[in-house]
Amino acid sequence: MQKNDIKNLIIKLTDELNYHADLYFNYDKSEISDRDYDEKLKKLQELEQKYPEFKMQNSPTFRVGGEILSGFNSVKHEIKLLSLDNTYSKEDLIEWENKLQRIVNDKISYFCEYKLDGLSVALTYENGVFVKGATRGNGINGEDVTENLKTVRTIPLKLKKDIDIIVRGEIIMKRSVFDKINSIEKIFANPRNAAAGSLRQLNPKIVSERKLDFMPYDILKTDIDFKLHSQEYKFLSELGFKPENNAKKISNISEIIPFIEETENKRDSLDYDIDGIVIKVEEKYLWDELGFTNKAPRFAVAYKLKARQEITILKAVTLQVGRTGIITPVAELEPVNIGGVVVSRATLHNFEEIKRLGVKIGDKIFVERAGDVIPKITAVVSSSEDLFAGIIKEPKLCPVCLSLLKREEVFLKCVNSECPAKNLRKIQHFVSKAALDIEYLGEKTVEMLVSTGKIKSFSDIFKLNKNDFENIEGWKEKSVNNLIESINEKKNTSLSRVLYGLGIEGVGEFIARLITAKYTNIDEIITASSEDLENINGIGKIVSKNIVLYFNNSKNLEEIENLKKYINIIEEEKNINSLFSGLNIVITGSSDKYKRSELEGFIKKIGSTPQKSTGKSTDLLIYGEKAGSKLKKAQELGIKTISIDDFIEQGNFK
Repeated sequence: MQKNDIKNLIIKLTDELNYHADLYFNYDKSEISDRDYDEKLKKLQELEQKYPEFKMQNSPTFRVGGEILSGFNSVKHEIKLLSLDNTYSKEDLIEWENKLQRIVNDKISYFCEYKLDGLSVALTYENGVFVKGATRGNGINGEDVTENLKTVRTIPLKLKKDIDIIVRGEIIMKRSVFDKINSIEKIFANPRNAAAGSLRQLNPKIVSERKLDFMPYDILKTDIDFKLHSQEYKFLSELGFKPENNAKKISNISEIIPFIEETENKRDSLDYDIDGIVIKVEEKYLWDELGFTNKAPRFAVAYKLKARQEITILKAVTLQVGRTGIITPVAELEPVNIGGVVVSRATLHNFEEIKRLGVKIGDKIFVERAGDVIPKITAVVSSSEDLFAGIIKEPKLCPVCLSLLKREEVFLKCVNSECPAKNLRKIQHFVSKAALDIEYLGEKTVEMLVSTGKIKSFSDIFKLNKNDFENIEGWKEKSVNNLIESINEKKNTSLSRVLYGLGIEGVGEFIARLITAKYTNIDEIITASSEDLENINGIGKIVSKNIVLYFNNSKNLEEIENLKKYINIIEEEKNINSLFSGLNIVITGSSDKYKRSELEGFIKKIGSTPQKSTGKSTDLLIYGEKAGSKLKKAQELGIKTISIDDFIEQGNFK
């Protein structure tokens, strides 16, 4: 057979198999038997292995998974993947709408979508071909899971249009698939955990077997100027995606209530989990004008559905010590199934909450999964017959180190800096996903290493070697190698991750990034005064005081010096000071010198925000060749305009 004939046969088999897969997975129809399909697939695999140069970009063999991966690389999202603010009542929605109307004068309508309970990912296509897929991560950086996503059959490998586009959506596992997997072996607690755990498998073949699904809900980037969000939604279908099909356009907030009630009634009959409804402003041209808060867009909000609730018995209360010393009472429950998850523990928050609830050991109580995730006790159904034996008393001493507890507002707190429980929680926090993100060093492993004396401080983590795991049950050579390798991979870590990982009270991910945007190395932060820190927009007196107190502690400073012996704390790059810093900037037209992505990079580098369309909030429009309606609209609105070349010349980029 001639090479050209082989190429044509590979094309023919690829098209034929994709056609039958589309019928089967998207329309529940079959025109050939499973055996015939498998034989054709096997034939295609053999040809592709022998003639890899002819393998098509949309080959169905990608769906069965390739080589085992060594790990996932961290990738920076081209467009931030933001979370949404939550609402819980009609009043919340009305208040949200009123805020929108104070910003824009135009009439606003809305587009409602089910809030899928899975794992958010972004898919990048170039000229219609799927080239990269990443998890949301912290919204700025995610994990590159491209090879695993290729096995998800509802993700097109080749779109029906040859365009560049970034699509955001949810990886889910259908309930029917989850039930089948758990009937054989109870691996996962619920479909969401199953979807997240499956996508992070290092063996793409296993990912393929888990039969994950993808539902898109947003277009993050494209050259097409959509006027309405519903047009984007429809366009996703035209490209070959399968958006969730219960989405609905409404004209005002009052119409959302019947939709919420309808959704509540439908919820249990769906083959996938949802935990709310996402409500977006339908008019896309208003999105830029409405803008963003620090962490979420103003043009969209999530309405959280009622938490699932069941009745059980409170058997006991145990005490947990957090990394800041706060004592949290935890309810030990008679196990109960809530929405497919067996719950045996629930938070009681603090002892003021116990008094408010009037709850005692032995009581029948209502338990709900708040946000369908965190179990909590909401009310007492009936009291135990033994009215006095079950009273839950406030402790006077820390349950771990026996130090006297101090009351701070509604909390009881252990203030002993040497408390073993606080130290354990601090180390667990230091290696957590948002901090150093050491993959094989989970909470249980940290607990084991701390209890055996292998690690007592942050820096001890980087001193671990294979000998430390000798004679420890369950630790074989491969698992030890994986752990040591994952630790070594984090010896180059960004300043913001280290700062967050230190566990300074009040310094979350966002605050850490604010600080490291001003200070590029740890020594600058150590010597910063409270006044210096308070001058950073978004940082108040309490947090600045906590930071200064932390770095005034000689033991903390000693530990940071020890850390610096083992890890390279990568300096954060400061924004360039520019004439155009802090502006909302629109790009239109083309340039033979700079790609659009480069121009957007320049805009972000000076602390400005690239916008998709021209509106009232736009401060500047930069234009190139063949500039169209955006330039005309900017001129009509009196917005300053400048050519791309002049922008580069005057913006301090050279």
